[in-house]
Amino acid sequence: KAAGMPGSVGPMAQFSPMILAAARRQLSHSSGIEEVDNAIARGYLLVNTGAYAAALALFDVLLGALPHLVAAHMGKGSAYAMTARYELAVACFSAAIEVDPLLFDAWKRRGQTQAARGDDFLPSALADLNEAARLAAAGDDRSRGGGGGGGGARAVTTGRSHNSGDPDDDDGG
Repeated sequence: KAAGMPGSVGPMAQFSPMILAAARRQLSHSSGIEEVDNAIARGYLLVNTGAYAAALALFDVLLGALPHLVAAHMGKGSAYAMTARYELAVACFSAAIEVDPLLFDAWKRRGQTQAARGDDFLPSALADLNEAARLAAAGDDRSRGGGGGGGGARAVTTGRSHNSGDPDDDDGG
């Protein structure tokens, strides 16, 4: 068991094992550590069901144990974006970019969130969205690459991005 990882407490226990397993199979930023991946999947499900405070608490626990866990930064950013806490969302997506600068989805989500902040942030939004497009065109787009599974620290810090925040996306946060 990873130190400091959450168990099935409170809102984390509300998902059936079948739903949790299905969500875990859809993870793009899997860590390769079953307990961590279960927690990530729970966090995305919490975001997707509108339980933003519970999701944020879970992602905080994950980041306390694994500060370079891209999936937790992305999920936390998505939860903040969904509650119109854009400055905090941008900080989370920026943290994901700091961990993995080639992460298309982090650049895209930060750009989308900057655009949602209003006209004053459009230059930043355009720069981020252009960087996402550049990464995609250069083939450096980790969100379109191979799975984020496997084990070890690299799988925790890099991997394909999940599609958090977009209404069209179905894998979380």
